[in-house]
Amino acid sequence: FNIDKNDLMFNNKVLFALLIPIVIEQLLNSFMGMVDTMMVSNLGSQAISGVSLVDSVNNLIVQLFSAMATGAAIICSHYIGMKDKKGANKAARQVVLTVAVIAIVITIIGLLFRRPILSFIFGKVEQDVMDTALSYPFLALFSAGSAIFRSCGNSRYPMVVSIISNLINVTGNAILMFGLNMGVAGAAISTLVSRIFCMVVIFIALSKPKLEIVVS
Repeated sequence: FNIDKNDLMFNNKVLFALLIPIVIEQLLNSFMGMVDTMMVSNLGSQAISGVSLVDSVNNLIVQLFSAMATGAAIICSHYIGMKDKKGANKAARQVVLTVAVIAIVITIIGLLFRRPILSFIFGKVEQDVMDTALSYPFLALFSAGSAIFRSCGNSRYPMVVSIISNLINVTGNAILMFGLNMGVAGAAISTLVSRIFCMVVIFIALSKPKLEIVVS
């Protein structure tokens, strides 16, 4: 059977405009750890080994939060499709709360048991690298906020925030690691600050009443 293009909700141009920023954003989420590894490589083999090993765990956590965010986008999009703004706002708040609780639990486990867990998996690991678990709640909330934006048909804004966040991370690495000679700790602090920035900016934007979904 034939499908009239006018009956389609999204044409190819609109789909590409929606999908390309999503792809770029996901790449940038993983790129942050890659940049840390590249810049830490100047500190010696022990530092780069520690960062590379723990970054593999971080990538797993990133994928977990991305999957949760995808589910959030589906739920919110469902309500938006039904023109139920109140339901969409309620679902968004529930998603944010659920993601926050799960992320905090993972962070607490990571902080309390990071040494035995990482030592069991990898052996000896840099102590400063272990503290990157502090950034998990901010990463999770940013992923949830990005999903809510995407469910409203706006995938460009989260991408722009990710780009700025990566620039902050690179600049922070340069200043803390090499300018202030903080080494691996500088990379961990820079990553934490950049992810806090992401979360704060995305939720400030979501608090604006002009959006289809408002999370205040």
